Amino acid sequence: MTDRELSFISDITKEIIKDVIGQKVYYYPVSEIKTKTHGVYNESTSKIFDNPIVLDCLVDTNFQTETKIDQFGVDAQYRLEVFVQYRDLLEKGITPSIGDYFSFSTIFYEISDLVFTRNIYGMPEYKDGVKMTGFKVRDSQFKANIIGP
Repeated sequence: MTDRELSFISDITKEIIKDVIGQKVYYYPVSEIKTKTHGVYNESTSKIFDNPIVLDCLVDTNFQTETKIDQFGVDAQYRLEVFVQYRDLLEKGITPSIGDYFSFSTIFYEISDLVFTRNIYGMPEYKDGVKMTGFKVRDSQFKANIIGP
């Protein structure tokens, strides 16, 4: 495989996700520079976010929920998987991290897991995509204006 064929595969994948599937999430990266942390514990009580970035993606629309009932009542945990084309992330200069946030529809999710989906033809330097797994956050934990439909 030459670089030309690998670029062609990435371009086709990006075109399918962007032009055919057409789903989008809004990615909110945590600003490590603007967020103030405690000197001893290296933790922050509130996080400061950069402006949201639109990512073309494939969203697993089978929302997975887990319902827990305890002394405080019923609590439903929503989980969502988002597949983003790796080359699109490189072109936008984005490195997603666990703890960052994204929104889909009117719900905000915190990224709890990042997995590179596969290598193109087994070549580790050519990634195909990234799967971001997110859990719904509470309104008190993250609040932003809803963008999009």
